[in-house]
Amino acid sequence: MRRLLLPLLLLAVACPSDAPPDPTPAPADDDDAADDDDAVEEAPLAATTYTESTAPILNPERGWYGWSSLRGTDWYAGGRERGWTLYFADVELPEFRDAPISAERLTDMEVAFANARSAGVKLIVRFNYTTSVDGVESRDDAPIARILEHIEQVAPVVEANRDVVALVQAGFIGAWGEWHGSTNGNDTPEARAAVVDALATALPDVQLAVRTPGFKEELFGGPLEDEDGFQGTAASRVGHHNDCFLASDTDVGTYPEDAIQEGKDFVAAEGRFVSVGGETCGVYAPRSQCASALAEMEALHWTYLHELWHPDVVQGWRDEGCFDEITDRLGYRFVLEEARVAEWVEPGETLRVELDLRNDGFAAPFSTRPVELHLGDVVLPFEVDPRRWGPGPISLEATFELPADLPEGETDVFLALPDARSPTIAEYAIRFAVEEGWDPVRGRQALGTVDVRPGG
Repeated sequence: MRRLLLPLLLLAVACPSDAPPDPTPAPADDDDAADDDDAVEEAPLAATTYTESTAPILNPERGWYGWSSLRGTDWYAGGRERGWTLYFADVELPEFRDAPISAERLTDMEVAFANARSAGVKLIVRFNYTTSVDGVESRDDAPIARILEHIEQVAPVVEANRDVVALVQAGFIGAWGEWHGSTNGNDTPEARAAVVDALATALPDVQLAVRTPGFKEELFGGPLEDEDGFQGTAASRVGHHNDCFLASDTDVGTYPEDAIQEGKDFVAAEGRFVSVGGETCGVYAPRSQCASALAEMEALHWTYLHELWHPDVVQGWRDEGCFDEITDRLGYRFVLEEARVAEWVEPGETLRVELDLRNDGFAAPFSTRPVELHLGDVVLPFEVDPRRWGPGPISLEATFELPADLPEGETDVFLALPDARSPTIAEYAIRFAVEEGWDPVRGRQALGTVDVRPGG
């Protein structure tokens, strides 16, 4: 707790009427006076200000993404060089419509996850059986019983590589796993609910996503209210992926023709708590141009977007000049403005820290993530939830109880937002968009120094 300045209270003492009080004050005890001075003393705060970076910041679980197939031959190493921290993993399983997934294919998935981890990227995973909408030449999806069997098989692989998984799109049903065009009668509320329930149960803390707000409403009602967000329930973990963003008035059926704005309002409300992303699928001017694109990404809290599709739309954003702004604002972009840290502290006492920052992005992070204060190698939990750091200014104040055996001397102070499951992977830590103070080895931001003094 912060040490408070205590006011001196004057106590009135009753005296007998025939004995007036002695006007001479008693001498103060020197030791008591010293103790009083020590008790009220509080270290001043030293401020560090930061220069905002104008460069793209490669941060986890946000931004542009590339394409892969979750195979061991996928090459993820070039992703960060292209500005990607995400890949879409399009896991096609047509050869297993009538059989369990082979051990070889499951092992191949494991290799792909390991390769992605080594490259410092994460994956948006979707399983499907067909990329055809007409079902010809056996280009069908699978019966629901087979789908549920396959979910049981892949869930342990996904869970074992949870640190590499940004989210899982519900998939499995219909063409591209987008829940339409099923040739096995799976385009029903019952089948869709069975898939989401199986995924949510088998992957209890994984973020999921469905293709339209109508599907989310069908499954859970909604939209999510403030008290519903980040509760760990299935409803609070199912987000939205729009794979025909800006391609027509309805985004090619993403929204009902008679309730377009209602559908967007639904996604906008939920985008404060869950992931929103996807891809474009064709030019539809002026809706697919910069002004409309930026306005909708901001309103709906977009976090991730496919850079390679649709190429004409993305090239249009480059030509119009909004590509760089989209690059910066997809998901979160935290700018640290000022840090104030107590100049000195004693071991076993409390350290005071204040931070001013802002989020210039379209959204907040959607995954659970710790926030830590580092004093050298001592790690102290910062009791805040960065999923609540939505767009706009953010002010934080906290005091930290220090260990009694804290080493004395001038000590560097850092702020870290590591990955919850792979805290030692620096590429998975959130970086602030500032020029100064980033530690690329430990994945943490310098806040200043504090002099750890010997106790009284």
